[in-house]
Amino acid sequence: MSSQQDGIIQLGLAGKASPEEAARQFMSQQGVQPGNTSSTSVNGLPAAAGYFTAETQQGSVQGW
Repeated sequence: MSSQQDGIIQLGLAGKASPEEAARQFMSQQGVQPGNTSSTSVNGLPAAAGYFTAETQQGSVQGW
């Protein structure tokens, strides 16, 4: 979390799911509005990224 408490990073393992499938599962959660997503690689490993907006008890958050 940033010192201003205005940002946070959370990483998690997708298990046996592909990066695209893990992104689809995250984006399909209740309260999550998906934006543009893309497939890429990070250090030669497959990855997926996407923008989203989500509703929380504290209000709306946006992320990538």
